[in-house]
Amino acid sequence: MGEVLYAKLEKKVEKAEEIFPCDMRVGTIESIADHPEQDTLYVCQVNMGAELGTRQVCAGLKGKYEAAELQGRSVVLLLNLKPAEFKGVKSEGMMLVGDQQKPQKLQGLLKAGDGSVANGTPVVCEGAKTVVAPDMDLKVFQKLELKVLGDNLGVTYKKTMALTAGGQVVAAERVKPNSNIR
Repeated sequence: MGEVLYAKLEKKVEKAEEIFPCDMRVGTIESIADHPEQDTLYVCQVNMGAELGTRQVCAGLKGKYEAAELQGRSVVLLLNLKPAEFKGVKSEGMMLVGDQQKPQKLQGLLKAGDGSVANGTPVVCEGAKTVVAPDMDLKVFQKLELKVLGDNLGVTYKKTMALTAGGQVVAAERVKPNSNIR
């Protein structure tokens, strides 16, 4: 007799690993020019470090920032979007901003910490594994839950996982908490 008819079932609940699909890197704007045919765009040359070199990026920041304010600025670029062309000018990434809609429309650039993070440093999502999605569609990026939260205007993924680069918090400027990242 001593035979066990029903073995105790142990439920193992495994937490699904979060995946962060973005290749975001820190860079410095080396030069900036007006787009030849689009009056809302600047054409920026962004130093992404020795490994990645210089990337040309079209940024819709005219009317939000003066060219002189952007020169030499540390910024965060999204590098794994599908390649884009804006009225004949190639863009090799997207300069990321906090995008506030209320009480007034406002945009503020993202940067890592105090601006001293080395060019080319990857942005890390604390608590998620980075698995870069190649040639990500802009619409897919826009559906990611990237938000500006807290008094320090830190950027988070899914409201709980902070973005950092070189050990420093990635944050937006000028905008209010709960703004989206674009």
